[in-house]
Amino acid sequence: MVDSSFANSNVQTIKLDRPGEGYYNYTVMKLQNFTTAATFNVTWSWKQERNPDNGPSFASASHAAVIGSALGAPMFYAMPSGISKNTTDTMRRLGVRKVILVDFNNRSKGTVLSALRPYFKVTDQLYDMNASFGYVKNITKTNAVVFTTIEDWNYWYVDVPAAGIEPYTNHIGPATFAAAQHGTAPLIVDTYCETAQAADYFRKYWIDNYGSRTPAVVGNMVLEGKAVYGLLGKLGLDGPGNETILTVADQFDIGLGFDRAFVGVSYPGRIMGSPVDAAAWVARSTFYPYLIYANPAMDPQGLMMINGSNSTRVAGNLQITPGGQKRFTYPILQTWVCYLNKFNEIASRYWGLNYSTADGFTPYWSPSPDAIDNGVDAASGRPGQYYSDLSGPEDVPYYAAKGGYDSVFTSDYTDTMTNLDRGSLLWVELMHG
Repeated sequence: MVDSSFANSNVQTIKLDRPGEGYYNYTVMKLQNFTTAATFNVTWSWKQERNPDNGPSFASASHAAVIGSALGAPMFYAMPSGISKNTTDTMRRLGVRKVILVDFNNRSKGTVLSALRPYFKVTDQLYDMNASFGYVKNITKTNAVVFTTIEDWNYWYVDVPAAGIEPYTNHIGPATFAAAQHGTAPLIVDTYCETAQAADYFRKYWIDNYGSRTPAVVGNMVLEGKAVYGLLGKLGLDGPGNETILTVADQFDIGLGFDRAFVGVSYPGRIMGSPVDAAAWVARSTFYPYLIYANPAMDPQGLMMINGSNSTRVAGNLQITPGGQKRFTYPILQTWVCYLNKFNEIASRYWGLNYSTADGFTPYWSPSPDAIDNGVDAASGRPGQYYSDLSGPEDVPYYAAKGGYDSVFTSDYTDTMTNLDRGSLLWVELMHG
């Protein structure tokens, strides 16, 4: 953008520490109708600081790991210069007969193949990373995408975004494990221009706007989201219906706007934090159903939980009833820090309109065909069978009671964590930030 103060020979410099590989366009615009011509020269320089072999190498290993997981087969590594005798001996002891060779650096056609062929049948040779995504999908028949990056982890503090780089750390390990659970090969954003540019734009934007938490510009989200989905289409990953998308990377490695750009055409999610945090998160998500055989909250005798205080107004005066320990049966823990309260009943008077859903019904006002809704807003003076108003602290306990669950309320951090550790069946929480 050029205004009159820069109409002469001023030099403006833009420096990006990670612009993302690919082609770029630039536009020079006059912000004022000054008479001086906006003549300009543009120069640029860049330096490749990452070994270009790293992307295909990490991709080869991660794709092979997912293929091995899907087929129940062991995975062995080979050096570009060849495969060791110890490796081939171990493969023979395990009874290996067939081999799938994955090498996106295309360096194994000579010595590695020569070492394998006397003992094993090489059934498939995967040298094309693009085709490998389809190869995995043909095995697993899933409609999922897992994004990650091989850039070193950009650590941060609450008041210092992107505080520094932790060398020799990235999220490829937990991302590969997560991808194997979803039946897809991880897509390393650094290996494709479409994803590299999108990821690095959102990263830079989030570093600059982390403090204000200003969301990314909608137009940019649309452009970057379309570019990424164009790539997914080329790779055969944009199938019928919505994809399940998981991004495994911290907020200053791939900016948070990246996966939010896919809302509507997919079911996007994020696992973030340090690589160790992400590994623990992925592992817990995967193994929790197999490790937790019985939640203490399933005890029909109930268990002791901490219930928070309760406040009511009597004749205009606020009365607070202290909370404390109490026995609950099949407890559902609820933390309401900020929420909608009786929205269509009360807020409609302020806004002059009601909220209506895309399906065409208006909560609180529209009759419901479901018997479970009978009486949901009776306490607000509207008996009958209607769709519930947008009022979480009233609606959730109402429906929980219908299912035979007790409601427990806490907002104190220590009490909330204690209740979760004791065995809550479900945690319903709403807060901003």
